[in-house]
Parts: sequence; structure tokens; C-alpha cells
Amino acid sequence: MTRKNIFYTALTALAVFALMTSPLEANVLTHTAQAAVSENIPGPNFPPTPELQQSQKDAYMAIAMTVPGIKAWSDKWQFVTQDYVGTSVPTSHWTNMILHLHLPANVAAQKACVNGWDALVNIDLSTNKIVASDFPSINSVCNTGLAHSIDPESNLQAEGMNLLPSAEAIGAKHSYSAAAQTDILGSGNSIQGSIVNLLTPSFSGQWSHLDGFVEQSVNERFSSTPGVNYLQTGWYIIGPAGCLASCNDSPQVDSKNIVYADSSTYGNSFPHIFGYPGSVPAWVNGQTLTAEVLCSGSANYKEQESYGTSLLSHLSSVPCSSVAQGNEIVNSAYFENANTAASSTWSSDITSTVQATGASEKLNGVWTGWQSANDEDQDCNKNITVTNAVISGYLNGATSTWSHLINQPVACN
Repeated sequence: MTRKNIFYTALTALAVFALMTSPLEANVLTHTAQAAVSENIPGPNFPPTPELQQSQKDAYMAIAMTVPGIKAWSDKWQFVTQDYVGTSVPTSHWTNMILHLHLPANVAAQKACVNGWDALVNIDLSTNKIVASDFPSINSVCNTGLAHSIDPESNLQAEGMNLLPSAEAIGAKHSYSAAAQTDILGSGNSIQGSIVNLLTPSFSGQWSHLDGFVEQSVNERFSSTPGVNYLQTGWYIIGPAGCLASCNDSPQVDSKNIVYADSSTYGNSFPHIFGYPGSVPAWVNGQTLTAEVLCSGSANYKEQESYGTSLLSHLSSVPCSSVAQGNEIVNSAYFENANTAASSTWSSDITSTVQATGASEKLNGVWTGWQSANDEDQDCNKNITVTNAVISGYLNGATSTWSHLINQPVACN
């Protein structure tokens, strides 16, 4: 299935957004949507992802500040980004927009937090009204040591931490088993995005076996500097190291999550749950999760996921003029391990297949299957082994299966 003709869904999306834009702003969105019509992108059919102009961001901030709890906490909230939640039934369209707000730590609030505070506002796009909001209260816990992914080429200390906390408490150095996109090594190759089908696995519920987390994601980095412009989207399972309270869109203790990470917007690779708490897509064991990092009718790269009938999209701050950089592991589909316990402790708790298949990339301006791939391990000291002990099969034209998770290298401090 390809997106050869998305004109109908583009018009549907514009009809919804016409409710909340001036004619000038609607014309901007029309131009954006029409640019996507000519794309021939493999995978599920997504509607165009509208990009808000500054006047629209200001208008939505004004709407968000009508929530009494947000206003009472502070009047200095900052607009961070917006995500979209939609459905493919009966045709692909966005139903909700999730506004992400942040209050810096140096701004006075009812309660201090070294990391600042975050709030979410869920807007129904059919009515342009707030249907839910999530914000701190006087009983909120200031989380100071939350778990996040790490660029395999970097040390934790090399990553920017502009908005959200680091993973200092749970194993600073992780391990990876990667179905690596080795086209990145080709002389003159220009890669501008990937699409890969993952599966959300079943988990036994033995949360105590995890002292950190495991995750599988599709990754593209659009900078030669580790930790910068690093986009990831996939699934994430975490045990007791998860968020204890006031989590907003952060993975909670003992949870399975559909997530993205975006260092271009947040300054780190902390995972953000797609959707809104209580209304995110329900985890289904063995269900296909199509994970995408791409540009299509937008000025910046976006991270998208199709999961069952749910559609999810996040706009990053990486310009579409950027091309993938770094080594083949940071441009990959990989399994990341943040557990310092032996992998035999938790590997048998993942009781269904972990795999990646159907990999496509935009190579030199044309969408095609991955032309070249390799399976590689990287331990927590950044030693790379190209004779992979975890994965069987290659992702160029076939399937990579993480059939030997017991051999996954451990994380270390």
C-alpha cells in the first residue's frame, strides 16, 4: 500500500483546520498539504501534519491558559510543540491535537522543581475545544532521575539537557543490537528518512526483573554531533525505574508504551508517550507498529506511527534540508538495553517475537527498500561487534529477528 493519492485525506484535514484558522493561515496549510500529494511513500496512509504558524501557537497558548489549574500554577508557560492523534477509519484524519507546554525551572511557580514543570492540553479538532488537560499540583513529585535513550555514539554527559531530566540513576551507558542502515556509509548517498515495521511484544509482567528499560525504535540522526537532531520512534518497556508521579507524557513505573524521542525539540532523548494519558492506543501483543521518520509536505522532519487504526504524528525541529549523518548504528532499527542485570534475567519475560521488517528509506530523493544493511552489537563501552549474537536476518529486503535476546550486552555505569 502506498500514498500515491492522498488528496482526499488532505482536503479532509484542511476542512478540520479551517475551523481554527484565518483564510491566510488556511492557505498556508493548503500549500503544505498539496506538497504531500505528489509523494509516493510506502506504508500506511497518513493525512498531512499541519504546522502551526506563530499566530496559531499564540492563539493556542491563550486557549491553554484558560485552564484554571495551568493558569494558577504560573502565567509564564512556554509553548514547546504539538502532536496529532488520529484514525484511519473511515478515512485517515486527525481527531486531536496535544499541546506540550513547559515551565522553566527559573520561573516562579507554586512549587519549585530543578527540571521545571510540564503540562499537556488535549484539543478536539472537530470542535476546537479542550477536552482534557494535565498539569502539576502542589502534591506533584519533582522527578529528578528519569530514564531516557542515549545516542550510541555519545556519552551521557555529551547530550544536551535543556528541558527534561537525565538518566543518571539507571545506568548511564546502554547497549544496542542494531539492524544497521549501512547505506549511510555509501559515498554520495543522501538519506532523508526511514520507514520500518516493528512488532509490540508480549511481556510476562515480571517488572522487578528490569532495573532499567528495553526499547526498540527506528532511528535517524541528522547531525554529525552525537545527541543532536536525533529522532527515534517505537516501543518502550520500563520497570521500577519509570516515572513515579506527575508523569504527563512520560513512561510510568512498570509500563509498556508507544513512544517517540526528539532531541531537536527537547534537548535530550527522553521518551514521550504518543497521544494523551488515558487515551493512547492500547498495547496489543504482536501487533504491527509502523514507525516512520520522514519529511512529507512539511518544513521539518516528523515522527509518525501507525498502530492498529490509530495514527500518531510529532513534528520535530529538524529542517527537511538535513540528511542523515553519523554511523550506521544511529541510523537503524535497534534494540536498546538499559538494564545492568544480566540479560538472562529479563530476556525470557519477552514472550513473543521482536522483529523489524519492510524497511524503506528515502535514498537520493527516491523512496526504496534499504539497499544495504548489517546486524551489529554495541556494548556499553561502545565496542562494536559486526558478527551479531542477537539478531538473525538482515533488514535489506528481508526481516531482522531479535531471536537471541539472552545474548544482548548489558548496560553499565
